[in-house]
Amino acid sequence: MEFDLSKLKASGKFEVEFDEEYLISRNDLCDLPDVQFACNPRVSGHLSVLKTSCVVDAEITYTLAGSCSRCLTETQKTFTCLLQEEFLGHRNEEGAYTYTSNRLVLDQAIDDAIAMSLPLNLLCAEDCKGLCPKCGANRNVAFCSCETDL
Repeated sequence: MEFDLSKLKASGKFEVEFDEEYLISRNDLCDLPDVQFACNPRVSGHLSVLKTSCVVDAEITYTLAGSCSRCLTETQKTFTCLLQEEFLGHRNEEGAYTYTSNRLVLDQAIDDAIAMSLPLNLLCAEDCKGLCPKCGANRNVAFCSCETDL
C-alpha cells in the first residue's frame, strides 16, 4: 500500500482517510500449520502528513482459514489489529519506519502488525474441547466414555 505524498501536498491535503484491500506480499506471513489467509486483509485508517514525518493510524482486518488445532475441524476466524506508527522522512533512527522521495510505503509496517497479532494457534472456538486422546472422538460434537488421565 503506497501513498504519493507530493500529490497530496500539491492538492493542499495533509490528511487523508483510506480503506483498501491489502495484497499480501510475503508467502510466509502466516506460518501456522494448515492455516492460510482466507482473503486479502482490509486496511482502513487515517494518514497525516507532518513537516518531517507522517503518522498512520489504521485498523487491519484479516481472516484465517484452516484446521482447528484442537479438534481439526475446518474453521475461519476474523482478527483485527491496529497500526499506529510514525514514518520518518529521514533515516537516522534505527528500527524506525521511514519514507523517501515523498513516497510512503506501508507494506512492511502492515506485515509487521499482522505478524505480531497472529494467534499462536487457530481454534474453532475458545472453549474447543478437542479430540479424545484415546478414541479420537471430537468432544465438541460427541461424548465418549473413555477414561483419560489429566
